[in-house]
Amino acid sequence: MYKNIKKIIMTGFCQTGQISPAVAIHSYGYNCHGFDRAAMRDAIDGDYDKMFYLVDKFDCLRDWPFNIFAPEIAAEFPEAMFLHTYRITPDKWFDAMMPYTNHESSEGFGFIFEYWFGKRHLCEDDRADAIAVYESHNNMIQDDDEIPSKRLRYYCIDLSNHWEPLASAIGQKTWPDFPFPAPENRPAWVYYTQAKSVIGGWTTMQEDPALPWWGNNSFGGD
Repeated sequence: MYKNIKKIIMTGFCQTGQISPAVAIHSYGYNCHGFDRAAMRDAIDGDYDKMFYLVDKFDCLRDWPFNIFAPEIAAEFPEAMFLHTYRITPDKWFDAMMPYTNHESSEGFGFIFEYWFGKRHLCEDDRADAIAVYESHNNMIQDDDEIPSKRLRYYCIDLSNHWEPLASAIGQKTWPDFPFPAPENRPAWVYYTQAKSVIGGWTTMQEDPALPWWGNNSFGGD
């Protein structure tokens, strides 16, 4: 496998199915990085140095702050391609997002929920307002002048949780001969990563079945 696109920025909102394509993209040789709390705090305050440092260091970046500040990244890194993940309907996104904001594991993201929604936890009464925020973000990515259509691709995990659509989106004509890392393929994927050690830092975390199946936040490279 090889990288034929230098850098990929995943621009989808949280809970739009970013983990599976990120793991799949790693299979093509990309060093990946996810949510970064320090870079997010600085970017909210208008300081992009940490974010730009991470974009320069890694080949594929997903989640906050990289999705929110995609136009700033596009202007700074003209070689980057943007992969926008989304759910098949806004309601499906909200149904995934609401319990996530109320789960104890998401407490560290509270300042981001406040930034986006004006509150740390969502409930059913927030559906319309939260969906408006979600759709506003999608429209921003689609319409921003810094991200022309030739640099933007789309990926819906609800429709495309297998290799071919993802490979096509990132300009690949072939894909690995092991299962696509969708949640339903977890046993086969964990077995493969433990047997072949293709996920680098992820492999040791996979040995504990109590841990989330996606392992840690950065993988590949250093």
